Amino acid sequence: TDAIVAGRLLGSTELAAIGGVAPLTALFISFFVGVSIGTNATIAIRIGQGDRSKIRAAVHTTAVIAIVSAVLVTVIGIAIAGFLVDSVGIPDEARAESVSYLRIYFAGVAFFLVFNFGSAILRANGDTRRPLYALAISAVVNAVLDIFAVSVLHLGAAGIAAATVAAYALAAVAIVMLMHEEEDFRLNVRELRVDKRALHQILYIGVPSGLQGVVFAVSNIIIQTSINSFGTDAIAGSTAALNFEYYTYFIINAFSQAAITFVGQNFAAGNLSRCDKIVAWSMGLSLG
Repeated sequence: TDAIVAGRLLGSTELAAIGGVAPLTALFISFFVGVSIGTNATIAIRIGQGDRSKIRAAVHTTAVIAIVSAVLVTVIGIAIAGFLVDSVGIPDEARAESVSYLRIYFAGVAFFLVFNFGSAILRANGDTRRPLYALAISAVVNAVLDIFAVSVLHLGAAGIAAATVAAYALAAVAIVMLMHEEEDFRLNVRELRVDKRALHQILYIGVPSGLQGVVFAVSNIIIQTSINSFGTDAIAGSTAALNFEYYTYFIINAFSQAAITFVGQNFAAGNLSRCDKIVAWSMGLSLG
């Protein structure tokens, strides 16, 4: 949405300001999406074991991880936004808007983390539809606010970033409300604490997965830095093309997310033959 609005209503400079730093935001997103896989697997295993107290411990440990991660990424991201933009060689005419876009994005990254980890908790219980509905609504809001920020308020790339943050905030509120409906997954401020076993299991599974995403993002950063040296028109072109790569990746990733939930639950329940079937189906569907 950000890329479409920038490309259609602003121009190649603003699209370059957003697209030229897209792999940088993807670096952080990829890592925490990977860590959330640890949450998904950990809670799915505990659902398979049928231990409600362990499920609640993992849910509240996840909430603490999300809060701490949000604070760290926000503070560090805002502080080094200028350095990050310079490190990938954004052209001078797009630099100021790139820095503004990144800083506003990092200021709202807490909402993304709340939504992402909350979705991972619900996915572990097989609930993928309601997080999708929450995100779909926020995506529509994002599009409307993007257009309003650009066409009415004339805020440029900074307005697009602010609109994206507002949409993430809506999705985060929605996901917390959805979690409140499920007793075992309900967040209680008084129960916010770290369970050492849950933390170890989440990070043991999640960090390597997150680092896989980081390696992929770093390769894209190297490519993007090379593209950035050719100017704003080249950046705008690559930004438009990169969206189609993401669509392909998301289709494949969807089956891996489903496999994590079902393998985790069946493995914990001791039903290993079903685990083999799940892996086979997931691999076949991804390949297809």
